[in-house]
Amino acid sequence: MFENIILDKHIVVASHRRSGTHLTIDALKNNFQQYNNMYVSITEMYKNRHNPKFISESRNLLRSSRIIKMHSHGNIEAFYGDCPMLLDLVIKLLSSKIIYVYRDGRDVLTSLYFYTKKFAPEFFTESFKEFIRATNNFDAHTYHGEMNRVEYWQYHLKTWFEFNRNKVFYVSFEDLVKNYSDTLLRISSFLELPLSDNRIDVRISSASSSNAKINSNHEFCSTSVYFRKGVIGDYKNLFSKEDFDFFYSIT
Repeated sequence: MFENIILDKHIVVASHRRSGTHLTIDALKNNFQQYNNMYVSITEMYKNRHNPKFISESRNLLRSSRIIKMHSHGNIEAFYGDCPMLLDLVIKLLSSKIIYVYRDGRDVLTSLYFYTKKFAPEFFTESFKEFIRATNNFDAHTYHGEMNRVEYWQYHLKTWFEFNRNKVFYVSFEDLVKNYSDTLLRISSFLELPLSDNRIDVRISSASSSNAKINSNHEFCSTSVYFRKGVIGDYKNLFSKEDFDFFYSIT
């Protein structure tokens, strides 16, 4: 089904949810000219795997260089095992350059808590204390047994850091925010691609205000589906001592 797609010109951006996925995608789209087009979400392809029209449209997009968004953990066979079509596609796409973006797990859980409350408020009655201790309900069919949300975050990192490290560029959300220019240069070196002549600073958090802006008056394309704060250390406003103890007992 995906015979005619290109396989070595894409950039795969993999991450746990709320880890800086769209900050990374925006940095790529706005600073590498050949990728300033519509990205392809494997997450959305999985949700729409029974929708032939959606799959066909995605296949057509993959005939040119694209940024590929994935939230799957690094155990690819287990994650896509119930969908052979996507498993075959993802295995092929992993011959491309891969960027894994990660973030302080405490901030990930804080952001995920507010994200969940935002998009399912009618079903969401958990306190933060309950939320981080609850059984993870994201992608729970893709691994054996049960994990709470802290355990799943750690599992996600572990599987990707045990992936073929020679093929993956690991970048932290914190580096993107604090050391934006240097991080872009390192990404450029990894991709073996030149940056656009006019570099664009896509950071929109006040946390980046102390950093020098690059072409700050330039309008840029943002793909963020829900930007809340993007602040480093926001967990301090939510974690109790018991929450810290629980987090550290697992990590």
